[in-house]
Amino acid sequence: MDQKTIDEVRRILETEPPMLFLGAGFSVGSSNEHGDIPLGDGLKREIIEQFIEGKAAEEEKKEVEQYELQDVCQYVDDSLKNYTQLRDFLVERLQNVKPAEFHYKLSRYPWKKIYTVNIDDLVEAVYRKNKENLLVQNQPSQKKKETDQDLEYIKLHGCVNGLREELVFSRKEYSNLISGRMNFKLNDLVHDIQYENFLFIGASLDEADIDSYVTKYEQAGYFRKGKMIFVDPKPTIRFKNRVKAFSGILLEWTAEQFMAFLETVRYDPDEQAKCVKRLNYSGIHLYQDIIGSMDQKEVYESRLYEGYNCEWRDVLENWLFESPYFEELKRRIGRIDYGEGNTYCVALYGNRLVGKGCLLKQIGAWLYGGGCTVLEFKGKSLDPRRLFEFMQIDKGNQYVLLIEDASFNYKVIEKMYRENNTGKKLLVITTSRNYYHLKKRYYLEGNPYEDYEVKDKLNYPYAQIIYRKLSEKGYLGSLPRQENQGCAEITKYKILCNLFVEITYGKYFEKRVQDSLNDLLEDYSEQSLRLFKELTLFDQIDLPYYPSEMLTARYSIDFNCFHEAGTEKISASEEVIVDFVRVDAEGVTLKNQVMLDQVWKHTTLEEKREMVLDVLKYIAPYFSENDNNYWRMIFESFLKEDILENKLHFKLEDILQLFYQLKEEYGEISYYWLQMGIVEQRRKDYAKALNHLQMAKSIRPRSYQIQHAIARNYLKQANYTEDLAEAEALFKIGEKKMFELINSHEYYKNKAKSFSVHCYVLEEIRYLKKHDRKISNDDIRKMKRLIDSILDIRNDYINGLLN
Repeated sequence: MDQKTIDEVRRILETEPPMLFLGAGFSVGSSNEHGDIPLGDGLKREIIEQFIEGKAAEEEKKEVEQYELQDVCQYVDDSLKNYTQLRDFLVERLQNVKPAEFHYKLSRYPWKKIYTVNIDDLVEAVYRKNKENLLVQNQPSQKKKETDQDLEYIKLHGCVNGLREELVFSRKEYSNLISGRMNFKLNDLVHDIQYENFLFIGASLDEADIDSYVTKYEQAGYFRKGKMIFVDPKPTIRFKNRVKAFSGILLEWTAEQFMAFLETVRYDPDEQAKCVKRLNYSGIHLYQDIIGSMDQKEVYESRLYEGYNCEWRDVLENWLFESPYFEELKRRIGRIDYGEGNTYCVALYGNRLVGKGCLLKQIGAWLYGGGCTVLEFKGKSLDPRRLFEFMQIDKGNQYVLLIEDASFNYKVIEKMYRENNTGKKLLVITTSRNYYHLKKRYYLEGNPYEDYEVKDKLNYPYAQIIYRKLSEKGYLGSLPRQENQGCAEITKYKILCNLFVEITYGKYFEKRVQDSLNDLLEDYSEQSLRLFKELTLFDQIDLPYYPSEMLTARYSIDFNCFHEAGTEKISASEEVIVDFVRVDAEGVTLKNQVMLDQVWKHTTLEEKREMVLDVLKYIAPYFSENDNNYWRMIFESFLKEDILENKLHFKLEDILQLFYQLKEEYGEISYYWLQMGIVEQRRKDYAKALNHLQMAKSIRPRSYQIQHAIARNYLKQANYTEDLAEAEALFKIGEKKMFELINSHEYYKNKAKSFSVHCYVLEEIRYLKKHDRKISNDDIRKMKRLIDSILDIRNDYINGLLN
């Protein structure tokens, strides 16, 4: 092991704390009243002596002695029926650990987070003795940090101080852990291992559990961001070769030797620097840091006109068009009135490829130039606490947070209105596609906000701006060299993406797309073709990207073909991917509307059904109903009855069949039962619908959405049945439940009041018509009062109600 390797590890540790991963080897040297804490083979021998010696036939015992630890535990569970006794033994054997002297050095370095497969309480003893904060995640549900000084210690395989049923020792328990629904611990690990530096101590790649976790890192390939460092005194040749293959670092030290080295590491940033690191880990980055990290000496050629996402370098080097929307947005921001609060939101929305992302970055750079502290969120789960913590200690007084594809974060933004107690102004500027913005914006209603639709209309004045910029950058392509002729030509394209297609690929682009699809078929690349179809499916559902974690796990495509050095010898299918797929930090999308349209034409309804089922089954382990992140966004979009029927053109029977195939994965999720209830409601099977909706309510009894659907189901059933007495009884139940929602003072029910009013008024009118009931003046006044109560709320259906 050379000094250069040691120096590199020192540089990493002194730049920013990595994640720490502890295996059984770290516990070597510790002990308790039963003796030294054993490694795997030692623990296996003790289990055989305790449970198998003298209780199994000699031949059987000899066979079991050849087993690995997990299989020995499985034998004790299944053949000897000693499940509880074995867990009791393991807890007693590995509890109340006394650390060796070198173990106490662990807490002197500020690790970002610690993961472990160990169930002993060695680390807990270290931090307790050194009086350092440690938040032990040893329960099924995640404990919340009380202070920023709390270091999370995530026990992946259970804990001697946790629940017995959470322990993972047998082969079956381990298989269930990695193949079933992921708990929050594994979810965090899968994300962190792709994006963060990791340091492993006492965890060998030759062990099956460690191997499976590191495989997640290997699968990330092109998308992985961090470095892997392993501390192992006696690595096998296979271990060495594997670490070398993914450019990891191997320190052939014992845990004790590494702890001695750790004492020489100097990492002591001030409180603000620590705060910024926590901010960055949450996915929020300062504009000034983003710009500062760029190598601006390197010659930059933008790929914006080829259909790629807008980069900050495009803004800095003036590649963007200053559209009329940019000027209007500046005027709107200049008129902002925060009222009595500290937070304001401007929500940009529009179709895909209309330049929302470019506009967001342009306005961010402009506001930074005007003295604002600008930040950008690029994570999967928005945590405002980190932002407000930064704002509290920072010296600025005007902050701007930029969020792309933000509609699923509107609920979080709404909380920010109430939680911004910093005394400083925060302007949140977001982008969203039309469908989700209009569906989710009710979270923003009633707060200081405005939305602004970005369209893609190429009129002559805008064409002049575009032409001059293209001319300046040498990108006129086949456009006429006379400005007036060029501008006239530009206006013919109607929308920007069509113009870029012409500039980048020429007049025969549609034929080229078809040829590219033929290349995929001729290259026998079913995988690449399938990827294109799944990317198109995501786009049709209005999801902004296909996540990298999902991509690398489901496809063995080498995305290193995107590196210029690697594009010399690539297959025809890889060439098509380079040509038409856009790759960024979060994942991939198809970058061209023509390719999207062509692929969609080649996608059968049966393929769409298969892909939706496959995606929903794949994401099940990652999804949690309690997390507001991108996995939830995918889940709700792919499972939503409205989208499946109207965007993908599934029949109701197909949707129902799909749902039944997902019962094992999502039977404990309220949204699953809600959507199933809505489908049955659409099929006019109101009894089944009510059963499914009641299932949803049993999981989330306070959910407005579910209570609303139940009340609506009674009203709709009343308007379906021919029996007047039955209809009257059903309508009274539905009316009572709907008025409980309308008159509720609970925050979210009151906020969603317009939906309940709209539903009730329409269903009452239908009820009166259906059963030929004369409408009284009292009924008219009642309905008018209800409508009046929501007139100050933006509602696209108000005019219909008034009519």
